[in-house]
Amino acid sequence: MLSIVSLLNLCCYRPFFSPDRELRPTPDVTNIEFDDVFFRTANGQKLHGYFIPAVGDVRGAVLHLHGNAANVSGQWPFSAWLALKGYHILTFDYRGFGRSGGRVSRAGAIEDAEAAMAYLRDRPEVNGAPVVVFGQSIGGAIATVLVERHEDAVCGLIMDAAFSSYRRVAAHHVRRSVLLTILGWWYPALLDDAFEPVVAMRNIENTPKLIIHGDADEVVPVEMAHELYTAAQEPKELWIIPGEAHCSIWNEDGATARARVLAFVESCYSNQTRRDVDEVAFDSIR
Repeated sequence: MLSIVSLLNLCCYRPFFSPDRELRPTPDVTNIEFDDVFFRTANGQKLHGYFIPAVGDVRGAVLHLHGNAANVSGQWPFSAWLALKGYHILTFDYRGFGRSGGRVSRAGAIEDAEAAMAYLRDRPEVNGAPVVVFGQSIGGAIATVLVERHEDAVCGLIMDAAFSSYRRVAAHHVRRSVLLTILGWWYPALLDDAFEPVVAMRNIENTPKLIIHGDADEVVPVEMAHELYTAAQEPKELWIIPGEAHCSIWNEDGATARARVLAFVESCYSNQTRRDVDEVAFDSIR
């Protein structure tokens, strides 16, 4: 029975993780300096990513968690531009994606994100400083759990087109098709409530949060952005973009998206600096 339940759980979550191993142009074609890096999870799984060092004065570091049905070779442009603004970037592939080994799983992807954050903070360029976590789509769902578990290592969370619940987003897609409604109405009921983004969001206390969503998103309905925002504690920001589909703002109006995200990242590090100063002052009083 345990084996059957485990198999069902693995199969049920496969639609959320569609591994893509096709390699696309890497950052070297744009003359952006990068390191082709490999690191391991706590249980030894080998993962691949790109470390893109900050250009000019270093202002911080960003961990990028990409979406489904892709891999880092095609997703790095979503975050690489931040290197030109003074931020070290690590973007990587979950197990089973791209050049990362292993087989994809929901729990495994969270372990991979934990390993990536540890690797980024352990690099001498970052030297243990807090990072901003930037998750897109399924990467946003993973990011909430990552930040919930390691809030002390994070100074900001960005969620772009993320969903609030695995079960509810599955039900949304089943309802979009008459055939799926007839044949697959039972599918959402098989999903458990572990690692739910909206639950993790409620437990994140002091980290600033930016939730981005297009109101024409058919992959993840915009109502889920409102659910995440309602669940989130302050400080928090909600950016609903009229007429934009799933992560489409980056192609339709990339300059606006970059400006909004950069302003948020800069504010995260400004707040972190103030907190550090306050802690030093408090320690000196004690």
